[in-house]
Amino acid sequence: MRFPRLLDADGRPVPADIEFGFFQNQLVLFQIRPFLDSARARQSLFLKRLDPAPNENRFGRLNLDEIPGE
Repeated sequence: MRFPRLLDADGRPVPADIEFGFFQNQLVLFQIRPFLDSARARQSLFLKRLDPAPNENRFGRLNLDEIPGE
């Protein structure tokens, strides 16, 4: 399945916020929407604690067959 590109008002591609998870042992897409950056959210200590600093494999491939932390 393919999804349309998300574009800004000038027709330029924009990043997407993609939410997915597992339901009944299948990977399911919950929603896709344009990523909105918020200066206020970036300053939130609560949100900073939820999102630890990225590691060196931040942009690497994700193996869905692996169990994280093993």
